Amino acid sequence: MTVVPRVLQPADVEAVRQTIALSIHVIDNRRSDLFHTVFTADLRFVPTGGEGDQGLTLSEFQQQLSQLPADYPRPDHHTHDTVLFENADGSVRARSRYLAVRPDSTVTSGDCLDVLVRTDEGWRVRYRRLVRRIPQPDGGLRATSWSDDWWPAAI
Repeated sequence: MTVVPRVLQPADVEAVRQTIALSIHVIDNRRSDLFHTVFTADLRFVPTGGEGDQGLTLSEFQQQLSQLPADYPRPDHHTHDTVLFENADGSVRARSRYLAVRPDSTVTSGDCLDVLVRTDEGWRVRYRRLVRRIPQPDGGLRATSWSDDWWPAAI
């Protein structure tokens, strides 16, 4: 028997992409008051995807942003090349590339790995892992196992 992967409807694809894009604007502009429009209450955010990195809850992430001084230099993030894969439970794995231009004009980039779920209010990010690629972490690129779950898979 052939397994036919589920296909997201075009409206869902657009809504998921909008959620990912808005999440970057919300974070870069430190609008923690709008986190509920893009993140679930049970968000798990792993900022660097490194070995031993601890994920942050939504409230920890909000607190971290709120503790930054108002004049703290803000990086300018961009996500692109987003691909989506629907899971059997209806959630969506999104794999995006990110670029961040730092206030000193240096650039960092990597992979943004999200899991989004459909809620009564729309699509929300439940899990986000950032895996830095450039500048390379000590020892070179991260092991591919950090992102293996974000490739296409038969459902």
